[in-house]
Amino acid sequence: MRLQTLSAAGVRNLTPFGSALRAAARQLLEARGPLPGFLACTGHGFQDGGCQVFAQAVHIWSGGAFRPMAACAAQRGGRPQHIFVGACGVALDSDGMATCAEMCAKMTYFEGQLGFSAAPYEWGASEAIPIDPAESALLAALLKEGLGPFAPGLLLRGVQPRLLGHLQRVAESLHKAGDGVAGTEDHPPPRRP
Repeated sequence: MRLQTLSAAGVRNLTPFGSALRAAARQLLEARGPLPGFLACTGHGFQDGGCQVFAQAVHIWSGGAFRPMAACAAQRGGRPQHIFVGACGVALDSDGMATCAEMCAKMTYFEGQLGFSAAPYEWGASEAIPIDPAESALLAALLKEGLGPFAPGLLLRGVQPRLLGHLQRVAESLHKAGDGVAGTEDHPPPRRP
């Protein structure tokens, strides 16, 4: 199953949801203007320092259905190089939706290093990758405004038949894991700004 492809031109999503998530991330950075917190101060985007902020926003927006993950580089002592969220072998970041294997391949491609692997991650565990829970909550509210409330079925809209079977199983697993995934005890739904 392929959810994304890579080329010199960049990342191409093969699902409507992946494309919509990528477009929403771009709109958050481009159309909204400077964001509060570290993104405004340092000029980082979601793929060059702001990945943990965006990943936590998607985690909150999904009501915790997608869990924090890290792409770790063997050549850098197994330290996290990129934070994303994942569930059932599907990974989400500001580039859209990929398999965890595609996420690691993307890191190898763009970082020029071999040996990336995906691993569970604890928010804030990497001091080298900024975290800002308040900004993540704001971004989660904006994702909800732009993409609508999270529902596992979002992953399936407009999907080509060859991908449908696997993504249906992912959506069913997410639905069972968090019936009505509006928030979790640790991460209640954010308030609108």
